[in-house]
Amino acid sequence: MSQIRLFHSISFRHILLAVFICTLLRNSASARELKSLVYCAEGSPSIFNPQLATDGTTFNNTRAIYNGLVEFKRGETTLLPGLAESWDISKDGLTYIFKLRRNVQFHRTSFFHPTRPFNADDVLFSFERMRNSTHPFHLIGGGSYEYFNSMGMNRLIKVTFSCSYLSV
Repeated sequence: MSQIRLFHSISFRHILLAVFICTLLRNSASARELKSLVYCAEGSPSIFNPQLATDGTTFNNTRAIYNGLVEFKRGETTLLPGLAESWDISKDGLTYIFKLRRNVQFHRTSFFHPTRPFNADDVLFSFERMRNSTHPFHLIGGGSYEYFNSMGMNRLIKVTFSCSYLSV
């Protein structure tokens, strides 16, 4: 009698293991076919536009989506190249010139079909949208750039201009 029970329990375990493995394989194949991105975070972002965000959870989540001109070395405050491959700072510390990476492509979606790579105009647009209250896109999303303003950027940045196609 104990031999029969042992045989049944081993068979049942094998069946459970086989079902589990099949489920994993099916789910991983589905994810690959959909080209999904799975990102685990401590919470939900309040918005997916980092220009309008003020909370750490949103910044942590949008960092996986957006690139900055510069980035921080993990766990430090050392600046590393991001969309800017290098930068120069004037001796008086008032002028910054960022040299942008070449051929950075925007993401293509069903509703957005980029016609050109990233360039200096895109950087100017982003800063001017936040800095200049008369910019045509300033009020989109509410026009409240609390983080930008609380860091004093609205007062510190006086003028933005493009030096060339890949310098700003």
